[in-house]
Amino acid sequence: MITNKPVTDKNRERSNITQWVMFELNREEVIRIIDPNLGVDYNSPCVWNALRLAMSCADRSSTKRPTMSAIVSKLRECLANLRGDIELL
Repeated sequence: MITNKPVTDKNRERSNITQWVMFELNREEVIRIIDPNLGVDYNSPCVWNALRLAMSCADRSSTKRPTMSAIVSKLRECLANLRGDIELL
């Protein structure tokens, strides 16, 4: 949803989307991760939080993944922060 890229792509340096996103996050290459059609500020803390949240949902260990209620709570917080940023403009 965030990348608009296929889950696997043999043409990527890291063919699995989770590995590729983690690789790009470690290089702080958010602009390569986020779908440009979303039209968001790539430097926004909300974008970073959404990416971290998405990566935590993909953790190999199910016990380390957030609950749905935690996900909803974090996304609501992110949206509220985004709205606050927009109002400041």
